[in-house]
Amino acid sequence: MIYNGFYVDKNGRANKCPRCLNEQINGGEYCKISGVTIVNKCTRTDYNGYPECEEIAEGNACYCTKCGEKTTFFKEGLLLLGS
Repeated sequence: MIYNGFYVDKNGRANKCPRCLNEQINGGEYCKISGVTIVNKCTRTDYNGYPECEEIAEGNACYCTKCGEKTTFFKEGLLLLGS
């Protein structure tokens, strides 16, 4: 089975916003229209809340393949398991 997701480049950056489909993505990590993250990566943080893993994830990845933590797309509700 292949799960649905979003097209992302080698840096995990979507070519359009996963929420509002805005195609004007200009270098940042968030959509300027919806405010949602456009980079799918690991969300694992250390005990101070600082990013710890930040492994880049594929466009359909709900969990990090390196440490098992949720990805940004899954945490934002952009990906659903079983879809």
